[in-house]
Amino acid sequence: MKPSHRPEFNALATRLQTIAAGRPAVFFINPGNWGDSLIREGAEAFLRWANISYVPIRAKDIHKGRLTIETAKAATGHPDPIMIYNGSGALTTHYDILPRLANLATAFDTVVILPSTFAIPIDRNLFPKDTHFFARDHFQSQEYMPDSFFCHDMAFFLDIASAAPIEPHGLFFREDAEAPKDGFMLPKSNVDLSRLGRAHTPVDRLLERIGRYAQVSTNRLHIAIAAIMLGRRVHMAPNDYFKIKAIFDSSIKSHYPNAYFFNSAKECLSHIS
Repeated sequence: MKPSHRPEFNALATRLQTIAAGRPAVFFINPGNWGDSLIREGAEAFLRWANISYVPIRAKDIHKGRLTIETAKAATGHPDPIMIYNGSGALTTHYDILPRLANLATAFDTVVILPSTFAIPIDRNLFPKDTHFFARDHFQSQEYMPDSFFCHDMAFFLDIASAAPIEPHGLFFREDAEAPKDGFMLPKSNVDLSRLGRAHTPVDRLLERIGRYAQVSTNRLHIAIAAIMLGRRVHMAPNDYFKIKAIFDSSIKSHYPNAYFFNSAKECLSHIS
């Protein structure tokens, strides 16, 4: 964790300890790609640091019927555990996560949504009264969810060791539903690295792959965050909505002089040094 990010994480820990009031948590890991694993590992490190006892559960195991919510709750050993949902960028029109998330939440009296991007209206009536939303940007997310509290993306909580780079430049632009629809053709050397793992895949090999490069260009948020925290020079471009620019302005611009934001992948690549 960067020292300049500590006040927000301290505040989150204090709030979470007050909300939990000594109760353990069922910690639901949202489905996602390898970049989401950085969020998961950051969140789990944070929960341990904040002395919040938790049982990790893949949300998909509930959705697919491989596990029941009752079994997940019983695993905490407490009659009234809280629910903590891992932060994500899935609350958008791209994904059908909201009804599934709300369905999980109805089984609990107290719910915490860790720092997320909110890009669709959230009907609070879908959630228990004692639900606490945290946004990972100061901008559009807090417009969609006005009573959310800000904290940095959970990946920023990690302490990441860095080795010396051995190659000059890595291209890791997304090639999925969130890719910009601007017609720009990515170079053949591009690798959409996040798609090579899942939210439960350990991040060691991801960090090793990113760390090979002295400079990284990407519109994958967590590829950028990992590269920034590894001390690499990072050129960031937007995906197809506000997420990356909002988090750049909230958590990166004033904290990491090695990171730069450009308005498109084309502009980003034109500044390769």
